[in-house]
Amino acid sequence: MRTGVLQRAKRLMTYRSTRGGCEGVSFATAVTTGYAPDGGLYVPDTVPVVSKESLLQWSKLSYADLAFEVLKPYVGEDISDETLRQLLRASYSVFPDEVVPVKDVGTLKVAELFKGPTHCFKDLSMQLLIRFLGHFSEATGKRHTIVVSTTGDTGPAAVDAVSRLAGKNTKIHCFYPHGHVSRTQMLQMTTAESDCVRVEPFEGGGDDMDAPIKRIQQDTAFAAKHGIMGCNSYNVARPLIQAVHYFWVYFRSVSSSGRDLAALPPLTVVLPVGALGNLAGGLYARKMGIPLQKFVGGCNVNDITFRVITSGEFHRADRMLKTVSDAINIQVPYNWERIMYYHFGEDPRLIKEMMTTMENTQKVTLTADQLAEIQRVYASARVTDEETLATIKHVYEAHGYLICPHTAVAFNAAKQRGYGEAGATELVTVLATASPCKFQEAVEKSVGAAAWKQFKASAEYPDNVRFESVSDAQLHPRIRYKSQPRLEDAQAEWEQLLRQQVEQLNSA
Repeated sequence: MRTGVLQRAKRLMTYRSTRGGCEGVSFATAVTTGYAPDGGLYVPDTVPVVSKESLLQWSKLSYADLAFEVLKPYVGEDISDETLRQLLRASYSVFPDEVVPVKDVGTLKVAELFKGPTHCFKDLSMQLLIRFLGHFSEATGKRHTIVVSTTGDTGPAAVDAVSRLAGKNTKIHCFYPHGHVSRTQMLQMTTAESDCVRVEPFEGGGDDMDAPIKRIQQDTAFAAKHGIMGCNSYNVARPLIQAVHYFWVYFRSVSSSGRDLAALPPLTVVLPVGALGNLAGGLYARKMGIPLQKFVGGCNVNDITFRVITSGEFHRADRMLKTVSDAINIQVPYNWERIMYYHFGEDPRLIKEMMTTMENTQKVTLTADQLAEIQRVYASARVTDEETLATIKHVYEAHGYLICPHTAVAFNAAKQRGYGEAGATELVTVLATASPCKFQEAVEKSVGAAAWKQFKASAEYPDNVRFESVSDAQLHPRIRYKSQPRLEDAQAEWEQLLRQQVEQLNSA
Protein backbone atom coordinates (compact mmCIF):
# COMPACT_ATOMS: atom_id res chain seq x y z
CA MET A 1 0.00 0.00 0.00
CA ARG A 2 1.35 3.41 -0.93
CA THR A 3 1.87 6.07 1.70
CA GLY A 4 -1.04 8.11 0.37
CA VAL A 5 -3.38 5.17 0.78
CA LEU A 6 -2.16 4.71 4.34
CA GLN A 7 -2.81 8.38 5.06
CA ARG A 8 -6.37 8.12 3.73
CA ALA A 9 -6.90 5.04 5.88
CA LYS A 10 -5.64 7.03 8.84
CA ARG A 11 -8.18 9.81 8.34
CA LEU A 12 -11.07 7.41 7.91
CA MET A 13 -10.32 4.74 10.52
CA THR A 14 -13.04 4.05 13.06
CA TYR A 15 -13.87 1.08 15.28
CA ARG A 16 -16.82 -1.24 15.75
CA SER A 17 -17.84 -3.99 18.15
CA THR A 18 -17.36 -7.63 17.23
CA ARG A 19 -21.00 -8.08 18.31
CA GLY A 20 -22.43 -5.30 16.15
CA GLY A 21 -23.79 -3.08 18.90
CA CYS A 22 -21.81 0.02 17.94
CA GLU A 23 -19.75 1.39 15.08
CA GLY A 24 -18.06 4.61 13.98
CA VAL A 25 -16.12 4.81 17.27
CA SER A 26 -12.90 6.83 17.33
CA PHE A 27 -9.53 5.39 18.31
CA ALA A 28 -9.52 7.54 21.46
CA THR A 29 -12.90 6.22 22.59
CA ALA A 30 -12.04 2.60 21.86
CA VAL A 31 -8.72 2.83 23.72
CA THR A 32 -10.02 4.73 26.75
CA THR A 33 -12.88 2.31 27.42
CA GLY A 34 -11.80 -1.26 26.71
CA TYR A 35 -14.93 -3.33 26.15
CA ALA A 36 -17.54 -2.10 23.69
CA PRO A 37 -20.89 -1.12 25.28
CA ASP A 38 -22.53 -4.34 24.04
CA GLY A 39 -19.87 -6.48 25.73
CA GLY A 40 -17.99 -7.15 22.51
CA LEU A 41 -14.43 -6.23 21.60
CA TYR A 42 -13.51 -3.27 19.43
CA VAL A 43 -11.97 -3.98 16.04
CA PRO A 44 -10.88 -1.48 13.35
CA ASP A 45 -13.28 -1.04 10.45
CA THR A 46 -10.53 -1.92 8.02
CA VAL A 47 -7.11 -3.53 8.18
CA PRO A 48 -4.80 -1.89 5.61
CA VAL A 49 -2.74 -4.19 3.40
CA VAL A 50 0.87 -3.11 3.03
CA SER A 51 2.58 -3.46 -0.36
CA LYS A 52 5.69 -5.57 -0.85
CA GLU A 53 7.60 -2.39 -1.69
CA SER A 54 6.62 -0.80 1.62
CA LEU A 55 7.44 -3.95 3.59
CA LEU A 56 10.95 -3.97 2.19
CA GLN A 57 11.35 -0.29 3.09
CA TRP A 58 9.97 -0.88 6.59
CA SER A 59 12.47 -3.69 7.17
CA LYS A 60 15.24 -1.06 7.38
CA LEU A 61 13.54 1.11 10.03
CA SER A 62 14.25 1.41 13.74
CA TYR A 63 11.71 -0.20 16.05
CA ALA A 64 10.03 3.13 16.90
CA ASP A 65 9.85 4.19 13.26
CA LEU A 66 8.46 0.79 12.26
CA ALA A 67 5.82 1.13 15.00
CA PHE A 68 4.86 4.52 13.58
CA GLU A 69 4.28 3.07 10.11
CA VAL A 70 2.30 0.08 11.42
CA LEU A 71 0.14 2.07 13.84
CA LYS A 72 -0.55 5.37 12.11
CA PRO A 73 -3.48 4.05 10.02
CA TYR A 74 -5.22 2.88 13.23
CA VAL A 75 -4.76 6.08 15.22
CA GLY A 76 -6.87 8.26 12.92
CA GLU A 77 -6.96 11.97 13.63
CA ASP A 78 -6.93 11.54 17.41
CA ILE A 79 -3.13 11.82 17.62
CA SER A 80 -1.00 13.89 15.26
CA ASP A 81 1.92 12.28 13.47
CA GLU A 82 4.38 14.37 15.48
CA THR A 83 2.80 13.43 18.80
CA LEU A 84 2.61 9.75 17.83
CA ARG A 85 6.33 9.77 17.08
CA GLN A 86 7.05 11.44 20.43
CA LEU A 87 4.97 8.87 22.31
CA LEU A 88 6.71 6.03 20.50
CA ARG A 89 10.18 7.39 21.23
CA ALA A 90 9.30 7.80 24.91
CA SER A 91 7.81 4.31 25.12
CA TYR A 92 10.82 2.53 23.64
CA SER A 93 13.38 4.70 25.42
CA VAL A 94 12.94 2.38 28.44
CA PHE A 95 14.21 -0.54 26.31
CA PRO A 96 17.80 -1.23 25.25
CA ASP A 97 18.88 -0.11 21.78
CA GLU A 98 17.95 -3.51 20.38
CA VAL A 99 14.31 -3.58 21.44
CA VAL A 100 13.65 -7.18 20.33
CA PRO A 101 16.77 -9.31 19.71
CA VAL A 102 16.35 -12.36 17.47
CA LYS A 103 18.79 -15.18 18.22
CA ASP A 104 19.60 -18.68 17.02
CA VAL A 105 18.96 -21.46 19.53
CA GLY A 106 19.76 -24.69 17.75
CA THR A 107 17.91 -24.61 14.44
CA LEU A 108 15.15 -22.38 15.79
CA LYS A 109 15.01 -18.60 15.83
CA VAL A 110 14.11 -17.08 19.20
CA ALA A 111 12.72 -13.56 19.51
CA GLU A 112 13.33 -12.10 22.96
CA LEU A 113 10.27 -9.96 23.64
CA PHE A 114 11.19 -9.34 27.28
CA LYS A 115 13.75 -6.54 27.23
CA GLY A 116 11.42 -3.91 28.76
CA PRO A 117 11.43 -2.64 32.35
CA THR A 118 9.33 -5.51 33.79
CA HIS A 119 11.01 -8.19 31.66
CA CYS A 120 8.01 -9.52 29.78
CA PHE A 121 6.48 -8.98 26.35
CA LYS A 122 3.59 -6.95 27.81
CA ASP A 123 5.98 -3.97 28.14
CA LEU A 124 6.06 -3.66 24.34
CA SER A 125 2.40 -2.67 24.24
CA MET A 126 1.76 -1.39 27.76
CA GLN A 127 4.31 1.42 27.74
CA LEU A 128 2.64 2.91 24.67
CA LEU A 129 -0.96 2.22 25.69
CA ILE A 130 -0.49 3.99 29.03
CA ARG A 131 1.18 6.92 27.26
CA PHE A 132 -1.83 7.09 24.92
CA LEU A 133 -4.00 7.45 28.03
CA GLY A 134 -1.74 10.13 29.47
CA HIS A 135 -1.92 12.04 26.19
CA PHE A 136 -5.71 11.84 25.98
CA SER A 137 -6.04 12.84 29.64
CA GLU A 138 -3.79 15.85 29.13
CA ALA A 139 -5.72 16.87 26.01
CA THR A 140 -9.20 16.55 27.59
CA GLY A 141 -8.62 16.95 31.32
CA LYS A 142 -10.52 13.70 31.92
CA ARG A 143 -9.37 11.12 34.43
CA HIS A 144 -8.74 7.48 33.55
CA THR A 145 -9.10 4.71 36.10
CA ILE A 146 -7.58 1.48 34.84
CA VAL A 147 -9.04 -1.64 36.43
CA VAL A 148 -7.04 -4.70 35.51
CA SER A 149 -6.70 -8.32 36.59
CA THR A 150 -3.42 -10.06 35.89
CA THR A 151 -2.19 -13.64 35.77
CA GLY A 152 1.31 -12.37 36.35
CA ASP A 153 2.77 -10.12 33.65
CA THR A 154 0.08 -7.63 32.58
CA GLY A 155 -0.10 -6.20 36.09
CA PRO A 156 3.60 -5.41 36.57
CA ALA A 157 3.79 -3.94 33.06
CA ALA A 158 0.74 -1.71 33.63
CA VAL A 159 1.82 -0.64 37.12
CA ASP A 160 5.28 0.31 35.87
CA ALA A 161 3.90 2.29 32.94
CA VAL A 162 1.39 4.20 35.09
CA SER A 163 4.11 4.97 37.64
CA ARG A 164 6.15 6.64 34.89
CA LEU A 165 3.41 9.11 33.89
CA ALA A 166 3.95 12.67 35.06
CA GLY A 167 0.26 13.48 35.53
CA LYS A 168 -2.11 12.25 38.23
CA ASN A 169 -5.21 11.80 36.06
CA THR A 170 -4.40 8.19 35.18
CA LYS A 171 -4.68 5.72 38.05
CA ILE A 172 -4.70 1.94 38.24
CA HIS A 173 -6.39 -0.63 40.45
CA CYS A 174 -4.60 -3.92 39.77
CA PHE A 175 -5.69 -7.39 40.94
CA TYR A 176 -3.79 -10.66 40.94
CA PRO A 177 -4.82 -14.18 42.04
CA HIS A 178 -3.23 -14.94 45.41
CA GLY A 179 -0.70 -17.76 45.15
CA HIS A 180 -0.89 -17.89 41.35
CA VAL A 181 1.92 -15.46 40.45
CA SER A 182 5.62 -15.71 41.17
CA ARG A 183 7.23 -13.88 44.08
CA THR A 184 9.02 -11.56 41.67
CA GLN A 185 5.84 -10.76 39.74
CA MET A 186 4.03 -9.97 42.99
CA LEU A 187 6.81 -7.72 44.26
CA GLN A 188 6.97 -5.88 40.94
CA MET A 189 3.42 -4.77 41.77
CA THR A 190 3.37 -4.44 45.55
CA THR A 191 6.60 -2.39 45.75
CA ALA A 192 5.40 0.27 43.30
CA GLU A 193 5.77 3.72 44.84
CA SER A 194 3.01 5.83 43.32
CA ASP A 195 -0.15 7.42 44.66
CA CYS A 196 -1.77 6.45 41.36
CA VAL A 197 -1.33 2.70 41.97
CA ARG A 198 -3.36 0.29 44.09
CA VAL A 199 -2.64 -3.45 44.05
CA GLU A 200 -4.89 -6.14 45.56
CA PRO A 201 -4.73 -9.94 45.69
CA PHE A 202 -7.89 -12.02 45.40
CA GLU A 203 -8.69 -15.65 46.15
CA GLY A 204 -9.46 -17.50 42.95
CA GLY A 205 -8.28 -18.42 39.48
CA GLY A 206 -6.61 -16.20 36.91
CA ASP A 207 -9.72 -14.82 35.21
CA ASP A 208 -12.23 -14.99 38.08
CA MET A 209 -12.01 -11.20 38.52
CA ASP A 210 -12.94 -10.55 34.87
CA ALA A 211 -16.72 -10.59 35.40
CA PRO A 212 -16.79 -7.90 38.15
CA ILE A 213 -14.45 -5.70 36.10
CA LYS A 214 -16.55 -6.10 32.98
CA ARG A 215 -19.76 -5.26 34.87
CA ILE A 216 -18.44 -1.98 36.26
CA GLN A 217 -17.11 -1.05 32.83
CA GLN A 218 -20.59 -1.60 31.39
CA ASP A 219 -22.24 0.53 34.11
CA THR A 220 -22.32 3.62 31.93
CA ALA A 221 -22.82 6.20 34.68
CA PHE A 222 -20.19 4.75 37.04
CA ALA A 223 -17.70 4.21 34.21
CA ALA A 224 -18.15 7.77 32.95
CA LYS A 225 -17.80 9.28 36.42
CA HIS A 226 -14.48 7.57 37.08
CA GLY A 227 -13.17 7.07 33.53
CA ILE A 228 -13.18 3.30 34.04
CA MET A 229 -11.23 1.42 31.41
CA GLY A 230 -9.26 -1.76 30.98
CA CYS A 231 -5.76 -2.45 29.74
CA ASN A 232 -5.95 -6.22 29.41
CA SER A 233 -5.73 -7.45 25.85
CA TYR A 234 -9.45 -7.02 25.22
CA ASN A 235 -8.43 -3.35 24.79
CA VAL A 236 -7.89 -3.07 21.04
CA ALA A 237 -4.70 -1.04 21.45
CA ARG A 238 -2.90 -4.06 22.91
CA PRO A 239 -3.11 -6.42 19.92
CA LEU A 240 -2.64 -3.57 17.44
CA ILE A 241 0.58 -2.46 19.15
CA GLN A 242 1.70 -6.08 19.45
CA ALA A 243 1.39 -6.44 15.67
CA VAL A 244 4.54 -4.33 15.47
CA HIS A 245 6.83 -6.94 16.96
CA TYR A 246 5.61 -9.48 14.40
CA PHE A 247 6.79 -7.21 11.60
CA TRP A 248 10.12 -6.74 13.37
CA VAL A 249 10.55 -10.44 14.18
CA TYR A 250 9.68 -11.45 10.62
CA PHE A 251 12.24 -9.10 9.09
CA ARG A 252 15.00 -10.18 11.51
CA SER A 253 14.20 -13.89 11.30
CA VAL A 254 14.29 -13.92 7.51
CA SER A 255 17.39 -11.75 7.18
CA SER A 256 19.41 -13.70 9.76
CA SER A 257 18.46 -17.01 8.10
CA GLY A 258 20.19 -16.04 4.86
CA ARG A 259 16.91 -16.11 2.95
CA ASP A 260 16.01 -13.44 0.41
CA LEU A 261 13.66 -10.99 2.12
CA ALA A 262 12.53 -9.70 -1.27
CA ALA A 263 10.95 -13.12 -1.89
CA LEU A 264 8.88 -12.74 1.31
CA PRO A 265 9.39 -16.34 2.45
CA PRO A 266 6.85 -17.76 4.92
CA LEU A 267 7.49 -17.86 8.67
CA THR A 268 5.90 -20.09 11.31
CA VAL A 269 5.61 -18.56 14.77
CA VAL A 270 5.38 -20.61 17.97
CA LEU A 271 4.29 -18.86 21.16
CA PRO A 272 2.82 -19.53 24.59
CA VAL A 273 -0.84 -18.54 24.65
CA GLY A 274 -3.13 -17.30 27.43
CA ALA A 275 -5.66 -14.56 26.73
CA LEU A 276 -4.52 -14.64 23.06
CA GLY A 277 -3.64 -10.95 22.81
CA ASN A 278 -0.21 -11.79 21.42
CA LEU A 279 -1.77 -14.17 18.92
CA ALA A 280 -4.29 -11.50 17.89
CA GLY A 281 -1.37 -9.15 17.26
CA GLY A 282 0.08 -11.76 14.94
CA LEU A 283 -3.26 -12.05 13.15
CA TYR A 284 -3.27 -8.29 12.47
CA ALA A 285 0.29 -8.47 11.12
CA ARG A 286 -0.73 -11.38 8.88
CA LYS A 287 -3.77 -9.52 7.56
CA MET A 288 -1.56 -6.50 6.84
CA GLY A 289 0.68 -8.58 4.61
CA ILE A 290 3.38 -10.30 6.67
CA PRO A 291 3.56 -13.92 5.35
CA LEU A 292 3.05 -15.69 8.65
CA GLN A 293 2.29 -19.22 7.50
CA LYS A 294 1.19 -20.79 10.76
CA PHE A 295 0.72 -19.84 14.39
CA VAL A 296 1.36 -22.60 16.92
CA GLY A 297 -0.01 -21.87 20.38
CA GLY A 298 1.52 -23.71 23.31
CA CYS A 299 -0.89 -24.20 26.23
CA ASN A 300 -0.41 -25.57 29.70
CA VAL A 301 -3.03 -27.86 31.26
CA ASN A 302 -5.49 -24.94 31.37
CA ASP A 303 -5.98 -25.82 27.76
CA ILE A 304 -9.13 -24.26 26.29
CA THR A 305 -7.17 -22.88 23.33
CA PHE A 306 -5.68 -26.31 22.60
CA ARG A 307 -9.13 -27.89 22.75
CA VAL A 308 -10.83 -25.36 20.47
CA ILE A 309 -8.05 -25.49 17.86
CA THR A 310 -7.76 -29.28 17.84
CA SER A 311 -11.39 -30.32 18.31
CA GLY A 312 -13.54 -27.18 18.04
CA GLU A 313 -14.59 -27.26 21.70
CA PHE A 314 -14.57 -23.76 23.17
CA HIS A 315 -15.69 -25.10 26.54
CA ARG A 316 -14.76 -23.51 29.85
CA ALA A 317 -13.15 -25.96 32.27
CA ASP A 318 -14.71 -26.52 35.68
CA ARG A 319 -11.72 -25.09 37.51
CA MET A 320 -8.37 -23.43 37.06
CA LEU A 321 -5.32 -25.57 37.75
CA LYS A 322 -2.15 -24.11 39.22
CA THR A 323 0.87 -24.52 36.97
CA VAL A 324 4.50 -23.44 36.75
CA SER A 325 3.46 -21.26 33.79
CA ASP A 326 0.81 -19.31 35.70
CA ALA A 327 0.85 -16.27 33.41
CA ILE A 328 -0.98 -18.30 30.75
CA ASN A 329 -3.53 -19.79 33.14
CA ILE A 330 -6.71 -18.75 31.33
CA GLN A 331 -10.13 -20.39 31.20
CA VAL A 332 -11.84 -18.12 28.62
CA PRO A 333 -9.36 -16.13 26.47
CA TYR A 334 -10.76 -12.71 25.50
CA ASN A 335 -9.21 -12.58 22.07
CA TRP A 336 -10.73 -15.78 20.77
CA GLU A 337 -13.71 -13.54 20.03
CA ARG A 338 -11.55 -11.36 17.74
CA ILE A 339 -10.05 -14.42 16.06
CA MET A 340 -13.50 -15.88 15.34
CA TYR A 341 -14.69 -12.51 14.05
CA TYR A 342 -11.96 -12.34 11.42
CA HIS A 343 -12.07 -16.00 10.41
CA PHE A 344 -15.85 -16.39 10.32
CA GLY A 345 -16.67 -13.65 7.84
CA GLU A 346 -16.59 -10.59 10.16
CA ASP A 347 -20.23 -11.37 10.94
CA PRO A 348 -21.24 -9.56 14.17
CA ARG A 349 -24.57 -11.39 14.40
CA LEU A 350 -22.80 -14.75 14.40
CA ILE A 351 -20.23 -13.60 16.96
CA LYS A 352 -22.94 -12.17 19.23
CA GLU A 353 -24.86 -15.44 19.06
CA MET A 354 -21.76 -17.53 19.79
CA MET A 355 -20.54 -15.35 22.66
CA THR A 356 -24.01 -15.09 24.20
CA THR A 357 -24.17 -18.88 24.13
CA MET A 358 -20.72 -19.03 25.73
CA GLU A 359 -21.71 -16.61 28.49
CA ASN A 360 -24.93 -18.50 29.21
CA THR A 361 -23.73 -22.10 28.93
CA GLN A 362 -19.90 -21.85 29.12
CA LYS A 363 -19.75 -23.90 25.91
CA VAL A 364 -19.52 -23.21 22.18
CA THR A 365 -18.68 -25.92 19.66
CA LEU A 366 -17.39 -24.97 16.22
CA THR A 367 -18.89 -26.45 13.07
CA ALA A 368 -16.72 -28.65 10.85
CA ASP A 369 -16.25 -25.78 8.39
CA GLN A 370 -15.33 -23.35 11.16
CA LEU A 371 -12.81 -25.77 12.62
CA ALA A 372 -11.24 -26.34 9.19
CA GLU A 373 -10.85 -22.58 8.76
CA ILE A 374 -9.17 -22.24 12.17
CA GLN A 375 -6.82 -25.16 11.51
CA ARG A 376 -5.79 -23.58 8.20
CA VAL A 377 -3.90 -20.93 10.18
CA TYR A 378 -3.49 -22.23 13.74
CA ALA A 379 -2.17 -25.31 15.49
CA SER A 380 -1.70 -26.00 19.18
CA ALA A 381 0.02 -28.28 21.68
CA ARG A 382 -0.74 -29.07 25.31
CA VAL A 383 2.26 -29.06 27.66
CA THR A 384 2.32 -30.42 31.22
CA ASP A 385 4.38 -28.98 34.07
CA GLU A 386 6.70 -31.98 33.90
CA GLU A 387 7.29 -31.35 30.19
CA THR A 388 7.79 -27.64 30.87
CA LEU A 389 10.48 -28.22 33.49
CA ALA A 390 12.19 -30.86 31.37
CA THR A 391 12.24 -28.44 28.43
CA ILE A 392 13.90 -25.69 30.48
CA LYS A 393 16.58 -28.21 31.48
CA HIS A 394 17.06 -29.55 27.95
CA VAL A 395 17.38 -26.14 26.30
CA TYR A 396 19.86 -25.03 28.96
CA GLU A 397 22.00 -28.17 28.75
CA ALA A 398 21.89 -28.40 24.96
CA HIS A 399 22.34 -24.74 24.10
CA GLY A 400 23.42 -22.88 27.27
CA TYR A 401 20.26 -20.81 26.93
CA LEU A 402 18.03 -20.22 29.96
CA ILE A 403 14.29 -19.77 29.36
CA CYS A 404 11.23 -19.02 31.48
CA PRO A 405 8.48 -21.63 31.95
CA HIS A 406 6.14 -19.89 29.47
CA THR A 407 8.80 -19.82 26.77
CA ALA A 408 9.45 -23.48 27.63
CA VAL A 409 5.80 -24.22 26.81
CA ALA A 410 6.42 -22.73 23.35
CA PHE A 411 9.67 -24.67 22.89
CA ASN A 412 7.90 -27.89 23.79
CA ALA A 413 5.04 -27.07 21.41
CA ALA A 414 7.63 -26.59 18.66
CA LYS A 415 9.12 -29.99 19.53
CA GLN A 416 5.70 -31.65 19.42
CA ARG A 417 5.20 -30.23 15.93
CA GLY A 418 8.59 -31.51 14.79
CA TYR A 419 10.16 -28.07 14.40
CA GLY A 420 13.84 -27.59 15.10
CA GLU A 421 14.87 -31.15 14.27
CA ALA A 422 18.12 -31.80 12.44
CA GLY A 423 17.74 -31.22 8.73
CA ALA A 424 14.55 -29.18 9.08
CA THR A 425 14.26 -26.47 6.42
CA GLU A 426 11.15 -24.61 7.57
CA LEU A 427 11.77 -21.16 9.05
CA VAL A 428 10.37 -21.19 12.61
CA THR A 429 10.62 -18.54 15.31
CA VAL A 430 9.75 -19.08 18.96
CA LEU A 431 8.54 -16.02 20.86
CA ALA A 432 10.29 -15.81 24.25
CA THR A 433 7.73 -13.87 26.27
CA ALA A 434 9.42 -13.37 29.65
CA SER A 435 12.83 -13.42 31.26
CA PRO A 436 13.69 -16.40 33.46
CA CYS A 437 14.61 -13.89 36.20
CA LYS A 438 10.95 -13.75 37.25
CA PHE A 439 10.56 -17.48 37.89
CA GLN A 440 13.22 -18.67 40.31
CA GLU A 441 11.26 -21.61 41.71
CA ALA A 442 10.54 -23.22 38.35
CA VAL A 443 13.92 -22.46 36.79
CA GLU A 444 15.88 -23.61 39.83
CA LYS A 445 13.86 -26.81 39.95
CA SER A 446 14.79 -27.44 36.31
CA VAL A 447 18.48 -26.56 36.13
CA GLY A 448 19.55 -26.71 39.77
CA ALA A 449 20.53 -24.19 42.44
CA ALA A 450 24.08 -23.75 41.13
CA ALA A 451 22.94 -22.75 37.65
CA TRP A 452 20.38 -20.35 39.11
CA LYS A 453 23.01 -18.79 41.36
CA GLN A 454 25.32 -18.36 38.38
CA PHE A 455 22.52 -16.69 36.41
CA LYS A 456 21.65 -14.36 39.29
CA ALA A 457 25.29 -13.31 39.61
CA SER A 458 25.59 -12.57 35.90
CA ALA A 459 25.04 -9.29 34.05
CA GLU A 460 21.99 -10.91 32.41
CA TYR A 461 20.08 -10.73 35.71
CA PRO A 462 18.33 -7.35 36.04
CA ASP A 463 19.06 -5.28 39.13
CA ASN A 464 15.46 -4.05 39.43
CA VAL A 465 14.14 -7.51 40.37
CA ARG A 466 16.64 -8.37 43.08
CA PHE A 467 14.33 -7.10 45.84
CA GLU A 468 16.94 -7.48 48.56
CA SER A 469 14.86 -5.52 51.11
CA VAL A 470 11.06 -5.67 51.17
CA SER A 471 8.49 -5.12 53.90
CA ASP A 472 6.12 -7.72 55.31
CA ALA A 473 3.16 -5.82 53.85
CA GLN A 474 4.74 -6.03 50.39
CA LEU A 475 5.41 -9.75 50.81
CA HIS A 476 2.07 -10.57 52.44
CA PRO A 477 -0.56 -8.03 51.35
CA ARG A 478 -3.95 -8.16 53.00
CA ILE A 479 -6.56 -10.21 51.12
CA ARG A 480 -9.94 -8.49 51.08
CA TYR A 481 -11.35 -10.25 48.03
CA LYS A 482 -12.25 -13.64 49.52
CA SER A 483 -13.47 -16.77 47.76
CA GLN A 484 -16.89 -18.30 48.44
CA PRO A 485 -18.39 -21.73 47.71
CA ARG A 486 -20.14 -20.24 44.66
CA LEU A 487 -17.96 -18.15 42.37
CA GLU A 488 -20.95 -16.02 41.35
CA ASP A 489 -21.51 -14.97 44.99
CA ALA A 490 -17.86 -14.04 45.41
CA GLN A 491 -17.91 -12.03 42.19
CA ALA A 492 -21.00 -10.10 43.29
CA GLU A 493 -19.30 -9.20 46.58
CA TRP A 494 -16.06 -8.30 44.81
CA GLU A 495 -17.92 -5.97 42.47
CA GLN A 496 -19.39 -3.99 45.37
CA LEU A 497 -16.03 -3.78 47.14
CA LEU A 498 -14.34 -2.72 43.92
CA ARG A 499 -16.86 0.09 43.41
CA GLN A 500 -16.12 1.38 46.92
CA GLN A 501 -12.38 1.23 46.36
CA VAL A 502 -12.55 3.02 43.02
CA GLU A 503 -14.44 5.82 44.77
CA GLN A 504 -11.72 5.98 47.45
CA LEU A 505 -8.87 5.86 44.91
CA ASN A 506 -10.30 8.79 43.00
CA SER A 507 -11.06 10.84 46.09
CA ALA A 508 -7.46 10.65 47.27
